Amino acid sequence: MVTDPHLKEKVYEAAYRQYKVQTASAAIVVLGDTLAYEQAGRIYEGLLHLGVYNQQEYDQMVRETVQFYLDRGEVFAREEAIRNASLSAMQLMLVAKEKGWDTCPMIGFNPEALREALDIPERYVPVMLIALGKEDTSSQRPRGYRKPVGEFVTYDESPK
Repeated sequence: MVTDPHLKEKVYEAAYRQYKVQTASAAIVVLGDTLAYEQAGRIYEGLLHLGVYNQQEYDQMVRETVQFYLDRGEVFAREEAIRNASLSAMQLMLVAKEKGWDTCPMIGFNPEALREALDIPERYVPVMLIALGKEDTSSQRPRGYRKPVGEFVTYDESPK
């Protein structure tokens, strides 16, 4: 989360000078970790301590999880990092709304400029920015077009 005015200015520049970055209370930089699978032991550790897994099952889950990622390679690891980060971002946005904050997900930014501005290590993929703040309701504009659900959701058939 970027709240420091100097760093926020750098994020603003990396986000093509979008007004919402500058006026937000904070800019949240969502990163995907391409090496997250290396943390499988820490992730499954709670299940071991709760007795859901015994030591043998725990060791097998960790080994199989790591191997699953290694077998699929860098492209898969990057895609999975983006999936995980996106789902986490969605949850953060839902919790923020529940707490009375407004958010705006943003993909309009230069990932390399953002990486440089915040000294982001190569293992992380800049997935999105989230502007966080309180909506200015004094000058609301009507919402733009939203597709009806039937245009992008199908039931029991392939998309056309």
